[in-house]
Amino acid sequence: RTSTIAGRPPGSRELVIRANALAPMLSGLPATPQAHALAAIAIAMPQFDPLATERFQRSVALVRHDSAERDFVFYLLSFLVRHLARAGSLDEARELAAQARAMHDGQRPRYLVAQFVLAEAMLSSYSGDFEAALRRGRLAVAHAESIGATYLACSAAVTLATDAQSACRYEEAIAIGEKLLADLSALRFGDLRGCVLNNLSNVYRLTGTLSRARLAALEALPLMR
Repeated sequence: RTSTIAGRPPGSRELVIRANALAPMLSGLPATPQAHALAAIAIAMPQFDPLATERFQRSVALVRHDSAERDFVFYLLSFLVRHLARAGSLDEARELAAQARAMHDGQRPRYLVAQFVLAEAMLSSYSGDFEAALRRGRLAVAHAESIGATYLACSAAVTLATDAQSACRYEEAIAIGEKLLADLSALRFGDLRGCVLNNLSNVYRLTGTLSRARLAALEALPLMR
């Protein structure tokens, strides 16, 4: 299964090394700046790294009861739902999703709502409910597009294409993937392009279009390293 942390292009390896070196120095900070710093480090780390999950959890614990940080906690819970679902901790992910859903009272910024809807789509997918994942994935794409959040919209569409493939909706998966490739041709999101090509290679293979599968795989290879 190919996916990506949604919402921002991944940080460089050098950035992650520097950020991790700073982490032990944060314990002396007050709770709120410490939580924000830990979250920034976690976001810069490779996708679904267990240490990133731990830092998101520490961030939530530091500010969970701060009424001034409700948007931030909502945002962190979206990341944690994705991380825990990906790690197979589905019950914990569902519990956190329920907590975030209870916070979604119409007051949360639209970008954060789009992030959360995508997190719910990914939770549905890792739970094996691909129809629910597709419904939520389409909604996440629509939310992100409505506010001009291009990277998030493309990330959500990658997840949507993967879920369409998992649901054996191969024509839909191909249509989403090929549209994404056209959209990404003008954007510098090489990580997403690699994911799309990899997904397309898989679905072309499943539908017997082996020459196209091979070409997509060859094009994806240098982008997936």
